[in-house]
Amino acid sequence: FTAIVRPILMYGTVIWWPTLDKKSLLSKLTTVQRTAELCISDALSTTPLDALDSILHILPLNLYGKQMAVTSAYE
Repeated sequence: FTAIVRPILMYGTVIWWPTLDKKSLLSKLTTVQRTAELCISDALSTTPLDALDSILHILPLNLYGKQMAVTSAYE
């Protein structure tokens, strides 16, 4: 997920990072991340996303996207 899927989803974040706060985009990104984390961890489908993020040490995609945009802007 962190090597292939997340970079594909976050491609061009420097340009479109303000849309990461919109609920429609955030729900789609959350669905993708949740599905990947459930496959990685083999957890129950009722496991909260925040718990999966914490256990797997993966930032939520909206925070990761903003972090990537800031990092790219400073370079």
